[in-house]
Amino acid sequence: MDENMPGKTAYTAPSREICGWAIGGIATHALICMYGQAMNIFTVGFGLKAAVVGWAMMLPRVFDALIDPMMGHFSDNLDTRWGRRKPFLVGGALAGGLFVALLWWGNREWSETAQLIYLTVVGTLFYCSWGLYSMAWNSLGYELTDDYNHRSRVAAIGGLFAAAVLALNGWTYWFALRPFFGGEVYGIRWISAGVALVAIAAALHAATTCRERFAKVNKVHTPMVAALRTTLGNRPFVILLLYKFCQILGERVFMGLLFYLGMYYVCKGDKDLATSITGLGGTIGSFLGFAVMPLIPVVSRRLG
Repeated sequence: MDENMPGKTAYTAPSREICGWAIGGIATHALICMYGQAMNIFTVGFGLKAAVVGWAMMLPRVFDALIDPMMGHFSDNLDTRWGRRKPFLVGGALAGGLFVALLWWGNREWSETAQLIYLTVVGTLFYCSWGLYSMAWNSLGYELTDDYNHRSRVAAIGGLFAAAVLALNGWTYWFALRPFFGGEVYGIRWISAGVALVAIAAALHAATTCRERFAKVNKVHTPMVAALRTTLGNRPFVILLLYKFCQILGERVFMGLLFYLGMYYVCKGDKDLATSITGLGGTIGSFLGFAVMPLIPVVSRRLG
């Protein structure tokens, strides 16, 4: 057996830590799903043009993509009494929850330019905060086990919580339309506040449950350029990165068009019907995700 393959002495965190980390995934998935509602809410609810809203949502992601490597590098070389990841875990969740709740408080009486500036600025602050949390949460997940096969099990447990969040997210717009809110804009404000509180609670649970194994290991500062060169020199990682890029690009294009096709072509502008179909589709997809989760560790052990 290759010495890099899992052995009987490979470390695996206790189930309590693994479940605590998986619960922390509620925060990363719930926050980004909540932000993902902005395209639909700002075009249909606020009445802004889809093209300009698309630009207002793209710019925060570009900025986040530029600073994420810097923040990850800073975290790798951080040395605090709370570790390298937990300060970002807590700070990112608190800030992310705040900004995702503030995102919807633009005034429809403002000019279109003012509303778009508000969306861009708050969206950028949110994306940076979410990026910090997501980076720290994923990094903690990698430390939960050294066993090749157990990593698939850890990912599967995290996937269960992600599937649950996605199932509920499909009903967000439908719920925002309930009459007691008085319109989707008011509804999304209340919903986002609730999501923010749940996300912060989940993040704090992960921060207090998970132990950082390598909080004090990296005592020598690694220059960022050298770290990037080493990372990009890892061929399997680059292939995985390209695969992930293509996957996300395809999903975003498809999902971006799906809402409008359902709303205006299939349902002829009937918001309640269109959002009900969206919610049902999300629920079915999530249950299918639940069904295949137990197969992931089995396939991983057999095929690698």
